[in-house]
Amino acid sequence: MTEKALLFAGGTLTGPPAVSETDFVIAVDSGLDHCLKFQITPQLVLGDFDSVSHEALAWAKTRQLKIISFPPQKNKTDTQLAVEHAIALGAKRIEIYGGLGSRFDHSLANVQLLLYILELGASGMLTDGSQRVYLLTDEFTLLPERGMRFSILPLSLTIEGLTIRGARYPLTEAKIKLGDTRTISNEFTAQPVKISLRKGKALLFVCPRSL
Repeated sequence: MTEKALLFAGGTLTGPPAVSETDFVIAVDSGLDHCLKFQITPQLVLGDFDSVSHEALAWAKTRQLKIISFPPQKNKTDTQLAVEHAIALGAKRIEIYGGLGSRFDHSLANVQLLLYILELGASGMLTDGSQRVYLLTDEFTLLPERGMRFSILPLSLTIEGLTIRGARYPLTEAKIKLGDTRTISNEFTAQPVKISLRKGKALLFVCPRSL
């Protein structure tokens, strides 16, 4: 059983994450290229392999890594299949590296997987190495990060009781409707940011100020 699974998807990834010995690493299709680039050996390689490079696939085979192949014609993305595999292994935390990229539909699908991960009893995060996305359902604490800002966007039609403490722009028991941009681009101070939500679900983004 594994507590945390690191999934390497085929989107953008600007740098390698820290990987501990207890993490279960899954390379998802062309996410294997990220693993090769950063010399991270996955315990599992999974996908329909319609986008992975020949070099990365040859590297996996040379290392005799476990490979699970799926047909290109299927009803789930490779990343969703990897999430399900991680959950089956007992993961309670799933981090998707390379989960954001140039194809907006795939990026949005991966963001929505945060809801799916929650339904399966785990927590999730996805990143391109610069930006991170979390699902906000109740309470969340962000430590101050230099050069970064954060945003909150509703997933539910309306979120209620949104409170933000410790940020440049605090908020108390706010009601925010889907489509309202009031909570875009908040800023860190020297204090931890404490966020709480009483009703609904929202996305929490942490992004560089340079973007």
